[in-house]
Amino acid sequence: MLITGFHYFEKISNQARWSVLQSFNVLKWHRHVH
Repeated sequence: MLITGFHYFEKISNQARWSVLQSFNVLKWHRHVH
């Protein structure tokens, strides 16, 4: 159960990290365009 919880937390963390990275890329792209 502990391992499953850790795996779930890792998946959420990875998804959040990807979302932040995508937002940062969009922001950088907008800044480069304008």
